[in-house]
Amino acid sequence: MKMLYQFSASESFLHKVDPRSKMLFLIAFLVALWLLPLPYPPLMAVGMVILIWITAGIKPTEYMFFVLLMSPIMVAVIIIQAVTGGAPFQPITLFGTRLFSVSAGGLDTGIRVAFRLVAMGIAFLGFSMTTDPFHWGMSLYRTGLPYKAAFMFGFAMRFFPLLQEELSIIGNALKARASDTIGTSNPVKRIRGIGQLVIPLGLSAMGRSQTIALAMELRGYSIPEEMGTKRTLYRKVGFSGRDVLVWAAALAVLAGTFIKIMA
Repeated sequence: MKMLYQFSASESFLHKVDPRSKMLFLIAFLVALWLLPLPYPPLMAVGMVILIWITAGIKPTEYMFFVLLMSPIMVAVIIIQAVTGGAPFQPITLFGTRLFSVSAGGLDTGIRVAFRLVAMGIAFLGFSMTTDPFHWGMSLYRTGLPYKAAFMFGFAMRFFPLLQEELSIIGNALKARASDTIGTSNPVKRIRGIGQLVIPLGLSAMGRSQTIALAMELRGYSIPEEMGTKRTLYRKVGFSGRDVLVWAAALAVLAGTFIKIMA
């Protein structure tokens, strides 16, 4: 299993699409996801899994860990909404005995919100796993965003997998020292294990950030702005025929969404 949100180089259709086009489709998908009622959110979550599999060649097993992490949150959201939602309440019976009552409207809301959350997570996973952070930053810079802001967006995509890698290293180090707080099913020990991970992870992240900042300054990161010269870019990021298809798909998603909600 790869690190979540880590870019995986490939020659698939989705990998070759410009990052701006993918972001446009992602925004259209999110708009449709939050406006459409049931049964669309669960169907859109499954549809995004299939879309990533077909257009990027990324199998669901590569990010199934994320779905498993989201499962308790989804169940909690559905239960809370079903119990605390508004009237009318419907009784749940077993062999003629009333066990408890649930709100029909609350249950509907809980299912919609739960599947919206997991669909959003999978959509962002698809974007990050098929988009080179450098290309994402360069595309924003060519769009007109200041270089430092564009670099910040691009580096943010690169930094999150680094934190995951660091977290894995710290966890393995604790296991090698006979710590029983990592990977245990005991919730109390898990919480204590998180506390053991947070401090070294924070210190490591601060140290890594300082090292990266120093390396960037040594390589003349701020010279173009200080000298008033134009930056030279050696990689070209631009649109192609694939992007036209993605734009058309995004517009079709938005059009279909507004037609559905206006009907």
